[in-house]
Amino acid sequence: MLFDLGFPVKDFGKENKLKDFVDGVEKKFDLVMIKEKMEESIVLLKHLLCWEYKDLVYLKLNSRAQNEKKKLSVNQADKLRKWLKADNYLYMKLRAVFDRKVEQFGYKKMEEEKKKLSSVTKQIMEGCLSGKKKPADENLIQEMRKSAGCRLFALDEYSFLDEIKIAQWKRADKKELQSVGSR
Repeated sequence: MLFDLGFPVKDFGKENKLKDFVDGVEKKFDLVMIKEKMEESIVLLKHLLCWEYKDLVYLKLNSRAQNEKKKLSVNQADKLRKWLKADNYLYMKLRAVFDRKVEQFGYKKMEEEKKKLSSVTKQIMEGCLSGKKKPADENLIQEMRKSAGCRLFALDEYSFLDEIKIAQWKRADKKELQSVGSR
């Protein structure tokens, strides 16, 4: 994670540089979403961006089935933590920041918001999934892609990002044309 954020490889063993860099990351981002706390992350994002619940609905298309997940032994987890010491430091620091944000938001309010999010998600997905529980069937996903209201839910991450880029370019081109016409 640190490498992806721009931390130099040569500094991975230097604790003072690591601490300064992680402190900078903490200051740079208003919210760091935590994968295993995705619902809480989405609720905090909703309030940060002043969005509606319908803007936050998501569909798990490529998540691994529970029976396919492997649990690490305590020994394996310890070895991994030591090997990824710098990334673990980043995670633990940002996880503590995230936990404080949830506490400040309020645990009771968070549970209420998660229920609302779940309800809106269920309502939208029931319509998109034709009553099925999971989008496991490729034919169902193809059907969703044809539906105007469900199309974006059925896109993988890269296709979804392409859609966003196209929309932004169209908007930018339109503004450029408008500014040329007003000269």
